[in-house]
Order: sequence, then structure tokens, then C-alpha cells
Amino acid sequence: MAFIHTIEINGNARMGKVVSSTRKSENRRYVACIVTTVTEATVAFDAAQKVKAESELADWRVTLATRTALHNGMTVAQADAWTKDATTKWYGRDETTGEKVGDYNYWSALEVARKDTGSMCHDDKSSKRAHQIMVSRGFADPYDYDKNPSGIGEAARHIESLERNLASWTPPVVGTQGVLSWHGTVANAHKAVGAREAGHYLSRGYKVEVRTDIAVRETVKRGSKAVSS
Repeated sequence: MAFIHTIEINGNARMGKVVSSTRKSENRRYVACIVTTVTEATVAFDAAQKVKAESELADWRVTLATRTALHNGMTVAQADAWTKDATTKWYGRDETTGEKVGDYNYWSALEVARKDTGSMCHDDKSSKRAHQIMVSRGFADPYDYDKNPSGIGEAARHIESLERNLASWTPPVVGTQGVLSWHGTVANAHKAVGAREAGHYLSRGYKVEVRTDIAVRETVKRGSKAVSS
């Protein structure tokens, strides 16, 4: 026997329609679920996030212009080519072909760095020392974005991501609901309200509540078809 669980929610307050959220289970009956609801606080939080993203976009555009000027108008494609070459030399292997390049690389430097710093693993201290060793040996650091052309590509990708997100940004509508999770007991549902996933919504101004008005209907499981000889 399989169970079909249904609860009515206001899935899109902009459309003003009540919809049904459904959960099917082959052998488990759910008696409670957590429903999130957009509030005015959610809308305000979202608006602040958008302003933050717009500010970040403006900052990255300035950064890109600064880095491009630093490298005499180098294009993003040229910067990416530089970064690929520098990364190949840095790690001593071509990522495309797998071919080994050079006799010394970051991993060689890291072994020395671990001894210098007394580190037993790849931690921040040994990594920083390995970078210093590599630069002292004449290698261009592909992770020094402010100094090297790799920073052009980094800035360009941040700009691309932010522009894409802002272009598709849709503000939440007060009253819109969604089912966050389904639970076999009411106690487990209340416990989940204090978990990280629910906390993510609470920190963004959503109303998070436990609901038990779930309609359940049973269906017969489909049996496997017999194979004819």
C-alpha cells in the first residue's frame, strides 16, 4: 500500500490561487509538515540582498577596469589563456592532456613548506609558505588576482554571475507558501523547526510553522509484470 499526502497552501500569492502540495510514500505515513510563508520581513530582506548585489556588481566593474588597465587592456580571453598557462606551470601538469610540465611545482614546494612550518597536513600556514616558495623561484601565482592577469577573469566571472542573477531577480510576494519538509510525527516536525534548514528561512523573515491538516489517501502499489516464457 502506498500513501498520497496532500496539503493545501497558497503556492503563489501573486496569482491568488490555493494549490496542493503532494508527497507520495511507498510505506510511510506523514502526519505533519513544515510550511514557510513569505512575510513583509522577507520582502525587506530580499530587497536588501538585491541592493547588496547591485553594490557588489558596481565594485566588481571598477575592479575589472582597474585590473584591465594594469595589464595594458588585456582581454578576458587573453587573461584566461595566461591563467591556464600559469596554472599548468604552477601545478606541473597540463589539465587537458595530463602531461607533466617542469621539474618543480606547487606540490614540491608544499613538501618543503610543511617541514618549514611543522605542519602535518595541507593547512593555511603551509599553503601560504608554499606560495612564497613558488614565487621566489620565479613562478607566476595564478591566485594573486590583484597582481596577475588571472584577476581579470575572476572579476569578469563575478560580473557575469551577478548580472545574470539580477536580470532574473524576482521579489517574493507576501503570503506565498511552500512545504519545506514532511514528518512522521508532530514532535519531529517541531524539532525540525529548530534545524539549520528551517533557520535559513527564519533568518530571512519567513514565517515557519508546523501544520497537520494533511489529507492522506491510500493506493495499491503497482506490482511487477510477469515475464512470459
